Amino acid sequence: MNIKSWIKYFIYMLLILIMLFWGLHVATDIVNKSSSTSGYKEPHFYYFIVILFKMVIGLLLGLEHLVCEIRKKGKWKINLPKIVLMGIPSLYFSFFFAMYPLGKPVSPNNILLPLIKVMQYPSSDTMLTILQLIFGYIIITSFYRNNKNA
Repeated sequence: MNIKSWIKYFIYMLLILIMLFWGLHVATDIVNKSSSTSGYKEPHFYYFIVILFKMVIGLLLGLEHLVCEIRKKGKWKINLPKIVLMGIPSLYFSFFFAMYPLGKPVSPNNILLPLIKVMQYPSSDTMLTILQLIFGYIIITSFYRNNKNA
């Protein structure tokens, strides 16, 4: 067994756990300050911070890909179809609760109204978390080195 692999994955998991606990601490602090009279008054800030931490965890999950690409030779390229078809939609729906807070009606003019209605179900928080992780992973794995001599 390769000891470097064990150490590498231990460090990755340690970074993910640090982000989870740090994110929980920051989110709890924001909630506590928002409940006080002199704290934050907007729930959007809370949602943004929580979403950001989940996206960073997605970035950490794809970090190994980026490290491997850094070691390669060649020009940096971006997988644009991956970002456009997977990254942007996951980003849009990751900010669902920040854009459409619970209790506010959704505009009927919205093209994506059926999907937005589905995301208003109680179990949608899990789906949003997955989309936030996917976004972070998609972003970091969309960069690669093209080592073809052309």
